[in-house]
Amino acid sequence: MGKIWMPGGGGGADLDVVTAGAGDVLAGKVSVDKEGNPLPGTMPNRGTGYHGVGSGLNTQGLYYYIGPGYYYENPTNNPWVYMTRGEVAATLGIESWKMRGDVNVCGVQGGIPMQNPDVSGTDRVRATNMSNWAGTINLGVRNGHYLNGVSWVQQDIPNYQPWNIKQGVNIGGIVGTFPDYSYLANGQTSF
Repeated sequence: MGKIWMPGGGGGADLDVVTAGAGDVLAGKVSVDKEGNPLPGTMPNRGTGYHGVGSGLNTQGLYYYIGPGYYYENPTNNPWVYMTRGEVAATLGIESWKMRGDVNVCGVQGGIPMQNPDVSGTDRVRATNMSNWAGTINLGVRNGHYLNGVSWVQQDIPNYQPWNIKQGVNIGGIVGTFPDYSYLANGQTSF
């Protein structure tokens, strides 16, 4: 058992109770070991505002791994650690193809293009193409776009007019007004 002589103190200290090792003492500070020998500290002093060594996501939320060491607080700051915005984005799975183009989260700019109305003064967008079969009209929209403020897809069909549809026939809400002249095909000249 080692003893430390303390002048004016009237005795020594029992070093058998020393349990601190070099990693328990701040770097730059010196303690003693159980034999009374100087023991330089190796514990890093992280201070405050330290960059974390990793992060993850679990059912409780986002967490950070912090390096071993001492994190002090002072009268104006509590100790804190951080991850960069890019590291947080990667941990959370934030990717540009998952977000609208007008959104930026953790420095990741959204990559889904915005499609605003393009028919002047309306909430409509022009169809990219059109097809029809079996009584349906199918209008194409811009694939991979977010329709922003768009309520309708418009396809211009100049000949889709009541005067071009047989009188009394309803096609998609347009009732025809074109007179039926089919009797002329049978040689009849009037009713």
